[in-house]
Amino acid sequence: MIQAWIPGKALSFNFPAWSLSVEALFYAVFPFVFNKVYQKISIKRFSVYIISFWIFIQIVTSVLFAYFGESDSIYTGEFLRYNPLLHLHQFLVGNLAGLFFIKYLQHKKRNYDLLIFVLTGLVLLALKFPFQLNFNSASALLLMPIIILISLNTGLITRLFQHKILVFLGEISFGIYILQYPVCFFISNYRINKYLHIEDLNLALLIRFGVLILVSSITYLYIEKPILKIVKGKQKALTLSENPA
Repeated sequence: MIQAWIPGKALSFNFPAWSLSVEALFYAVFPFVFNKVYQKISIKRFSVYIISFWIFIQIVTSVLFAYFGESDSIYTGEFLRYNPLLHLHQFLVGNLAGLFFIKYLQHKKRNYDLLIFVLTGLVLLALKFPFQLNFNSASALLLMPIIILISLNTGLITRLFQHKILVFLGEISFGIYILQYPVCFFISNYRINKYLHIEDLNLALLIRFGVLILVSSITYLYIEKPILKIVKGKQKALTLSENPA
């Protein structure tokens, strides 16, 4: 969980695991901001701080990408894309969305299917036409309303995704993400062709994906879930002060 801090090492061995360095920073920061900021001042006040910080980092990263984004140096490129500090503003915006949801929105449940479809379409457009924004930064603002609406939704989308199979796929989704490269590494096209004599690349892809689902399910049921049960058994509920200064 330190590789993204080291220039040239962010994508060492398991490429997707660079994000663990970022998440470790988030976990380290959260107790401080929760106890020293969110509990002490009003949500309106720290909203200004967080939004200002997001704008500042967006400007800084956009300028850095403009000047150094095409650099041949692996160190420069990895710093701009993977350094945990340059992702901290996304985490804080997520905090703000969560706190705003708890304080003002959690009881406003109804059918938001249409809004979810519209906003999802806008996200797809942003992926197709990035509008000169750093999408790593902009994605926090683009996805935040969708996450909130899905959390409040009572429509068809929610009923569909409450199916047990889809719930389970959601629970193993992190395993799918973090294990994708190791699984594909050990079950490459070369090995499939050599031992199973499979020439169809689509079939080879389906086999790799099926193995990835299987491995992710096993790690979730026998590693993640037992650890999560232990952690949840020891944690205390977090509550916000009713009248922060």
